[in-house]
Amino acid sequence: MKIFVNDKVYVQNNDLAYFMRGVNGMKVPSSIFNKVFGDIFIVNNENRYDFVEFTSPQEVEFFKNCDWIVDYDTLNQMTNDEIIKYGTQINEERNKTAERFNALSEEQRKDLYMQASIKMDLLEYKLYSVRDFLLHRQGHLDFPLPEDVNNSSICNNIESKKPSVLKRILGYFK
Repeated sequence: MKIFVNDKVYVQNNDLAYFMRGVNGMKVPSSIFNKVFGDIFIVNNENRYDFVEFTSPQEVEFFKNCDWIVDYDTLNQMTNDEIIKYGTQINEERNKTAERFNALSEEQRKDLYMQASIKMDLLEYKLYSVRDFLLHRQGHLDFPLPEDVNNSSICNNIESKKPSVLKRILGYFK
């Protein structure tokens, strides 16, 4: 998840670790590498939802263009039903990508395998991030937001735990 506040961006360790794997050959500003790899960078269950702050205009612009990292503000403005619908759309796009790939000839599949694989992987990652946001909003997944974020906006959107909604979410995101 990424959060844009006051000309800077906060990005969760999960997302940093994911794109540092070399996803789709992005040109990453060197300052991001320096910040992430300046110290030992190991993402585990204790720190995966922690945020790292990026302040340079290059860094902020880079993360604006990472559309596979979900944007906190965009999701925070949606209702839970809208978020579920958005997750469903991501999943449908993933399924359509798979169907288009499977309809190709064997030769075309060899040529386009890497491209299709990366796209499907990114869509799946985005889907899980949407799920995590919704679980956080509902109080099922706790992680601290950066101090700059107006915590009252998230508090106003946190709903009580509703098993029926959680059941629907888990059904959509299998």
